[in-house]
Formats: sequence, C-alpha cells, structure tokens
Amino acid sequence: MMDRRSFVRQVAGVTAGIGCLSMAAGCAGLPYVAAEPVDRGLRVNLLDLAELDYALLDVGAGVAPIFLWRSPDGFTAVSTRCSHRGCTVSPEGEELACPCHGSRFTFDGDVLEGPAPTDLTRFAVVQDADHLIIESAAP
Repeated sequence: MMDRRSFVRQVAGVTAGIGCLSMAAGCAGLPYVAAEPVDRGLRVNLLDLAELDYALLDVGAGVAPIFLWRSPDGFTAVSTRCSHRGCTVSPEGEELACPCHGSRFTFDGDVLEGPAPTDLTRFAVVQDADHLIIESAAP
C-alpha cells in the first residue's frame, strides 16, 4: 500500500510528464524557419517564408523561439517566452496561448488575458529585397 506522500509525488511526476509532452506536441506541427545570426540580430531568407503566415525561428539551445507573423502591415516578431513564468507560448487559433497558466496574447504580443503581467518581448523587424533582420534577437 502506498502512503499519501508517495502517491502525491507519483501523481505530480505523471502530471508534469504529460504537461511536457503536450507542450512539445503543441509546437511540433508549427513551421520552423532557419535564422542566421548577424551583427544586428537574426537574418531570415524571405523565400523561406513565401507560403507561411507565421513561423517559429529557432534561436538556439536554451532560448525560447521567436514567433514571426506576417501581419497586414508587415512582419512582427515576438518572443515566445511568457512574461508570467517563462513557459513557451504557441499559436492557438488567432492568439498565442501559454499552456502553463492560461495567459493569452495577440500575435503582436499584447496581453489579452492574464496572469501574464506584461506583453511579450517585441523585436524590430527590418526588411530588404531578400531578407528580414530581426534586430537584437541573437542569443
């Protein structure tokens, strides 16, 4: 027979494992685009974005990806690190959702629903004929 403390630990471990799996599965189907570090931030080839409304930029190990969205006004880039506790947000419908505590954001990074206290970190995006530069986004 299992005592209460062992039971709680086991349930907590299983719950944490399920949460990790669901977060990984949530991002698994999203398109990732290569980003090359440059002196001003990250460079992305526009051809890689030709058919995409949004994509994730892999910034490097241990750093939350950047969400890049093609808005009606051009491209927007925001961190996927939730301003509440640092979980990774991902697209859900027309919003970015935090799987940990339920915060919701616009694709521009504005808080729609807490507990997140502030907007997601935004990065300036500069476009030339062939590339986007996401400024100050290099790890």
